[in-house]
Amino acid sequence: MFIQRRNMPYGVLARNKSIPKSIWVTHNHVDSFNNLMKYLVRLRRDGEIDNETFSELVRQAAATFVQSEISERVEQALEGKISINRLLELL
Repeated sequence: MFIQRRNMPYGVLARNKSIPKSIWVTHNHVDSFNNLMKYLVRLRRDGEIDNETFSELVRQAAATFVQSEISERVEQALEGKISINRLLELL
C-alpha cells in the first residue's frame, strides 16, 4: 500500500546538492502520503473508523497524491521547456 521513493534513498538526496530541490519536495510528498496511510491503518485497526470510511479515505488520499504528483511533473516539464525556449531566443 505504501509508495516507494524514486531511485535513491532520502539520505542520499539530502547529501547530494546536484539533485534539484523539486525532487526533495516529491520525496517529502511521498513521506507525507505514507504517514497518512499509516495513520489511517492505525485508526482502522483500533476501530475508530469502519471499513467503508477507511476505503473512502484511502481512495481520496491516493487520488490527491496522484493529482499532486502529475501537477508537479507537468510543471517541471513546462518550466524546462520555457527555460530552453527563452535561452534559444537570447542566442
